[in-house]
Formats: sequence, C-alpha cells, structure tokens
Amino acid sequence: MTARAAGVIGVALAASAAAARADDGPLAAPTLVPAQAVAVAAAIEGELDGDAADVAADVWYGVGTGLTLGLRHSQRGVDAIGAGRGLCLRGCRAGDDRYRGVALTARFPLAARLTAELATDVTAWSPAHAAVTVGAIADWRDGRRWARATARLGIGLLGRADGNRDRATVEATVGVPLAGRFGVEVGVGVAGPPSSDYFAEATAPAWAQLDWWAGRCWGLGLAIGTDDVTRGDRTGYGALTVAARLR
Repeated sequence: MTARAAGVIGVALAASAAAARADDGPLAAPTLVPAQAVAVAAAIEGELDGDAADVAADVWYGVGTGLTLGLRHSQRGVDAIGAGRGLCLRGCRAGDDRYRGVALTARFPLAARLTAELATDVTAWSPAHAAVTVGAIADWRDGRRWARATARLGIGLLGRADGNRDRATVEATVGVPLAGRFGVEVGVGVAGPPSSDYFAEATAPAWAQLDWWAGRCWGLGLAIGTDDVTRGDRTGYGALTVAARLR
C-alpha cells in the first residue's frame, strides 16, 4: 500500500469516527443519525425496589441526511424513565408476553434544529387496538452543552372505547459536561390524556443520568428517576445504558 493510499484511508476513517462521536449529544438516543451510520444502545431498566426489571435494546440507522429509522424498546430511547418494555427479566405477570414494547420510528428534519417524529408500537397492534405517535423534537447545542425539548401525541386509532385514548407528553432534557469524560443529563416532563379534564390525570416524571464517555464512539449511562414528582404515590426507576455509534 502506498503512503498516499494509506493517508486517504486514514482521513476517511477519521472522518467516519468524527461523524459518529458518542458525545455529540444524548447518550442513548441521538435525534438524527448521520447518513449510513448506526447508533445502538442496550439498557437494563427497572424499578428501584427490585420488583421489575427488563433488558431493552434500540437501533437507529441513518438512511440519508433526511431520514433516520429506529427500532426502539427502551424508555431511555425517548428521554424517559420507566420499565415494562423489551424482554422482561423480573416482575413478569402471569399470562403476559415476556417480550413486549417495540416501536418502529421514523425521524426527519423539518427545519434548522427541529425534527419530526412518527412512531408506532407494533407489539400493541391487533384487529381491535392500534395507535400511532406523532411528535416534534427541538435541539440546541453549544460545545458539549446541549438541550432537547420534545412534544408527542399518541393517537388511538382502534379500541378507543376500550381505553386506547390519546396521550400527550412534553419533555425537556439538558446535558452538561462534568470533569473529564463525565457528563450529566437532567430531564423533566408532563404526560397524560389531554382530553381528560385538562390533564387531571397527568403525571410529571423527572430523572437524572450520569454519562461516562468511555471512548470516542461509545459510553455508559446510569439514570435514576421517578414517574411523578407531584404526588406521594410514585414509583422510582433506574436504568443502566451502554450506547455506541458505528459507521
């Protein structure tokens, strides 16, 4: 191999790694993935009291600069905290499927720093039940500091009379660097059926995640939070996430 060819290959590899840096934003769920790049994440999510635990994996692929497709199981994949998706490890209910909750997701840019999202949970589809989620994601970034705000509306298409109601969520997450390779993400949200007495049944989840960028293209995240900070009857959740960006 000539020196010139080796140099060309080296530049190409460096560009590939730079485009797939893990610390370009949220650890577990990038808003958009560069063309022909892949982002993967595996998480153990569960209740802090140990009554429930799941393992959930997400895969995001950049089809092109205008489209990212995702196969999502985890709650962390949409800046949330919780359990009950993916493969059940603990707290599985008798008669329920051990594998549950896989959402097909498409994201595409609408404007500068604004991305549209369309998703559906295919494991929940049946002749009597179906739903889709539409949303918008706004991103801001300044060096290693970033913020992301999302608004989603889940629309019940079939089975509305049986409780498949519309559900709205609004969430905001910020990330800041700490010492060295460490960073922290903090998020809050509001979720509930918008047509029920102006969110009378709404909850206000909150969470924080410590990130460790173990390498240029992969990292670890440890999250802790609750499904509702406004009421005494709440559940605490935790999540351990391993995420990587590949070319």
